[in-house]
Amino acid sequence: GSHWLGTDYLGRDVLSRLLDGSRISVLGSLEVAAVALVVGAVPGILSVYLGRAFEWFTLRLADTLVALPFLLFAIAVIALLGNGITQAM
Repeated sequence: GSHWLGTDYLGRDVLSRLLDGSRISVLGSLEVAAVALVVGAVPGILSVYLGRAFEWFTLRLADTLVALPFLLFAIAVIALLGNGITQAM
């Protein structure tokens, strides 16, 4: 057949739409990886060059973010939905 994955209800080729969407997804994942590299590497390199005080601060910040992920998630959900039970439902 001419359409390997068929067509949708409007007659558009599903494979071409899937490939076009995956291009955007791959680009987004590469951007996220680049940001994570910068966010992780820059404080690491700075802690080597700037000494103990910056290293101590960086490690305390990392410990806080690792220790409280659920609390941060809960605060983000409350900020998104509102603080009342009627807004959350």
